[in-house]
Amino acid sequence: MIIFAGCVKLEIPVNPLLTDLPAESFGISQPIVTQTRDDYRKTVTFKGIDLVKSLSLGQYGIPNEVLTVFPRASISLENNQMLFVQLYCRYTADDWMFIDYAIDINGTAIELIAIDTNVHSGGIISEDVGLSLTREKFEQASEEGFNIKLYGKKGSVDFFYPPAQVRSFLDSLDRYINLKKSDPSKDVESYGY
Repeated sequence: MIIFAGCVKLEIPVNPLLTDLPAESFGISQPIVTQTRDDYRKTVTFKGIDLVKSLSLGQYGIPNEVLTVFPRASISLENNQMLFVQLYCRYTADDWMFIDYAIDINGTAIELIAIDTNVHSGGIISEDVGLSLTREKFEQASEEGFNIKLYGKKGSVDFFYPPAQVRSFLDSLDRYINLKKSDPSKDVESYGY
C-alpha cells in the first residue's frame, strides 16, 4: 500500500488590475467595468473591479475569511443623473462579524447600509454592506485610494482600494454620462468598455 502525505501551499496570483501600476504595463487596454440595464427601474448600474483580500487561511491553505470590495453606481435612464455611488463589501467567513460601521483612515465615519446576510453550505456565512460615498469622495480616492476599516461586534477588517481602479471606474461612468449627453438616443448596449 502506498500512502502519499504532505502539505500544499496555495499561491494566490496577484491580479494586475488591483495594483497601482498602469494597466498598459500588463497589456490591458481597457478597464474592466460592467454595466447592467434595468428597463423596469429605468437605471443602468455599473460595477467596478473586485478587490479580493484573503484575511486568514484555514485547513489546507484554503482561505476561510475573505473580504471582497468593488465600486458600484446607478444612473437614471430618464434624466442621466447618478442615483448612488458606493463601495460594496462582502465579508465571507465561518463566523459572523456583525458589521455595523465603517471609518476611513482620516477618522471620518462612513454611512453603512446593510444589504444582505446569508448562511451557505458548510456553515460559511456572508455579510454584504454598502458604503455610501459621494462623487467627490470617489474623485479624491482616484488620487489617494480608499483606505477604510469595517467594524463589527466580533472584529474588524481594513482594506485599501487602489486609486488607479477608482479612476478607471469614474472614467467609465463619465464616458457613459457624456455619451448620453451628446446623443440621448444611444442605448447602453451600444456602448461597450
